[in-house]
Amino acid sequence: AYHLLSDKAFEPALPSPGQFIEASADAAFGFTNPVHVPIAIERRDRAVKFAVTALRVIFFHELAHVLRGHAIYVTSNGSSSAGDVLVESGPPKPESIQSGDVRRRALETDADDFSGRFMAKAFFREFAPGELTFSNPQFCAKAFEVLVGVVLTYSLFEKNAQYHSGSLRAYILLGSMFGELGLDTKDSARWTFVRVDALQQLMIDNNLLDASANALNADEALALAKDTLAYRDAKMLDWLRHMHPTLQPKEPGATATSTAQ
Repeated sequence: AYHLLSDKAFEPALPSPGQFIEASADAAFGFTNPVHVPIAIERRDRAVKFAVTALRVIFFHELAHVLRGHAIYVTSNGSSSAGDVLVESGPPKPESIQSGDVRRRALETDADDFSGRFMAKAFFREFAPGELTFSNPQFCAKAFEVLVGVVLTYSLFEKNAQYHSGSLRAYILLGSMFGELGLDTKDSARWTFVRVDALQQLMIDNNLLDASANALNADEALALAKDTLAYRDAKMLDWLRHMHPTLQPKEPGATATSTAQ
């Protein structure tokens, strides 16, 4: 966050754009280049606000793992501890390796989805319903603050067998958040895409993000819809029952989402 606020292209209206001092990097945290610390206190304050928002985003994701029953579900299906909802030990049981990877992606996507919903309630509770619009400068400023926190948090996650790419996950969170706020899907997508793209490009320009690490493509979007979300919809009651034992199996033709609503 400090590094981004040191770039003259980011928030150019703030004092002293592009002016910073260099601080030594801590390799243990993944920093390979000196960290730029903005000279202007206003820029440092804004960076701290973005960083705190990013920490809250992480908290809501982990809270979703607990409240959605993921931690108990994972331990009851062959993993050794509740922490294995994040790092599973050994092959998933009793499912196959392939379905286990889809299961993990489904759990992470479920947590991302509900993290976005929690974010909507937490970050925008001071706004009246009529103020939740992209024509409201105050709403846009708050939404941008949250967007930066999400992008800073998720962009560094690489796509693998258990996670979708950080970019796709950022869009899932932000889409869920705006959907929970009742905003039009197309309007929020247009507003979101151009800002996420510009922010990630700025991270790339500042050597904070690899240029190819999070490139979105049609194949990954298709995998999300065809595999991850389909698995989540079919299996959702399996983990929700750990928190809500009275939930019953879905009726023929009903989706898990509608049954668990």
